Amino acid sequence: MWWNYPVNDYMESKLALGPVTDLPRGGNIPAIFFNPMKYEALSKIALATGAAYARDPQNYDPERAWQQAIAEQYAPLHEDMARFADHSQHLENDWAKIGRPDGEALRQKTEALLQDWPSGATEERFAAAEEEIQALSASCRRLQLKLPKHVRDECRPQLLQFRRILAADETALALLRAKKAGQSGERLALHRSLRAQYRSIKEKEGMGRLSETSGVAFIERVLALP
Repeated sequence: MWWNYPVNDYMESKLALGPVTDLPRGGNIPAIFFNPMKYEALSKIALATGAAYARDPQNYDPERAWQQAIAEQYAPLHEDMARFADHSQHLENDWAKIGRPDGEALRQKTEALLQDWPSGATEERFAAAEEEIQALSASCRRLQLKLPKHVRDECRPQLLQFRRILAADETALALLRAKKAGQSGERLALHRSLRAQYRSIKEKEGMGRLSETSGVAFIERVLALP
């Protein structure tokens, strides 16, 4: 069997950093081959999960294999790398769709915040979304400083893009607070800033893409609010 994950030659601006998924649990597969990305170091996360699958298909747990692969490969930075990689798992275009959803924790927290807007936007929901965004931002900064150079070189465009997305997410939170408080002047200024940040993110997608259905989707939903 030939499995096209983590290969990303049809979407090279996005890294496939999740585990292999949706593989058969039973049956007799004589051999399986996983097609890697051209990025040697970063391909090893998904390839390690593929090795775990090949050893024991019946009991393969994608999340457990993924966490173990990152812990073994990134040791002191494993929590930071897991946060970053979590937002770069799913690849999809007109003819391909593979990988787990990106950034489910952030997506759930921002969706909860916008549920029944504005009455559902409680301080607890603001705080939960803000805490998640700040943790992701801190992880990005540490990875930019501490990743080995050969790994950092492979993911530099995506780390920079994630920093842009998270900065815009913080602006989106500030805009929501201003809207809820009825601060019209502040709201207009923040809306202009967020729109400019969003334009920059879209312009840079050809170099680095991630978190489209999580961090980027939050920006789009906030911009669409009346």
